[in-house]
Amino acid sequence: MITTEENKIITKNKSATYLLPLLSKDVDIEFDYLLTNSFCKFNREIGYIEYPIGLLYEYEESNAFNEYNNYLSHCELYHKAFLINMTHKLYIFRFPEKYITEYKLFKEGKYSRFSSEAKALIISYSAEAYKYPPLIEEITGVLWKHASRREKLEKALGMILPKDSELTSRISYESETFNFK
Repeated sequence: MITTEENKIITKNKSATYLLPLLSKDVDIEFDYLLTNSFCKFNREIGYIEYPIGLLYEYEESNAFNEYNNYLSHCELYHKAFLINMTHKLYIFRFPEKYITEYKLFKEGKYSRFSSEAKALIISYSAEAYKYPPLIEEITGVLWKHASRREKLEKALGMILPKDSELTSRISYESETFNFK
């Protein structure tokens, strides 16, 4: 997913599309314009946490963001935070227990096997956050394996996909991994 903000293009990874909305049931996601990306892997030790999700925010010096920072650090699922280059803050959370099955399916690239409740939450969150109907149509097509999505992919790839194929690629661990420098 690609979003734009003040002439810069931000490419969001799949965890921002498929996992972040599920976290939002337990953690209020605010300051969308400062949320750079989310991650499900890290290239260094972050302390033991079985199903982590990290939210990378551009840090803003404001009372409102400081209050939000305080809120995040007191959430039940909060694990720890790291200041990155004095400009960003990475918040690590435990993924909600209710959606651990979806977390595992996400890592296997089996998006269409998410529960109906999780799919509905992803679509609802995305519609509210991004307000971009073509993106919502694409996510919906992936989650419910819509025939129109399949046809579009088959045409782009120049081949017939097996009926049990997922309709988007598996995650790229490179783009899903936060690299501490």
